Amino acid sequence: MNQDEFEKELFRTLENNDTLAIVVKCAIFIEAEIIELIKGAIHNPAALDGLDLTYHQRCGLAVALGLNQRFARPLKAIGTIRNKFAHRIDAQLSKDQADNLYDAFDPIDKQIINEVGSHLAELRRTKFSQLEPIERFVIYVISLRAGIVYAQKVQSGQLTQPG
Repeated sequence: MNQDEFEKELFRTLENNDTLAIVVKCAIFIEAEIIELIKGAIHNPAALDGLDLTYHQRCGLAVALGLNQRFARPLKAIGTIRNKFAHRIDAQLSKDQADNLYDAFDPIDKQIINEVGSHLAELRRTKFSQLEPIERFVIYVISLRAGIVYAQKVQSGQLTQPG
């Protein structure tokens, strides 16, 4: 799947009203981006195929290969939320789970999330903090994905990291 198809599928998922589908698929999309980052950083990506790495191992490997450490905590938090949802058919995203995911982000990422989230909340005539937990979760996932895609582009030489 190319990048445009990937993004269309992601946004189709986000339009879904099924919290279980949104949470589980968003975690899958994040993991797919992590896998692409890892593949771009190693000499022989096929050598990883037989290792059967878990989500958390892939996230740790991505950080070890250069993904900014500040993304480790939100990646772990998404994995934890996904695991809870994967084992309960009636799972709902609680305010506490959304808050815990937000708390896992670095202050610089929180600032970006707050700016984007506040703008989107204004369109709904409310405050960002008043959005439903699943709506905030979606904003957090999009923000995290943006950071990973940025790292992919720096890694591939499409962008240079400010220094």
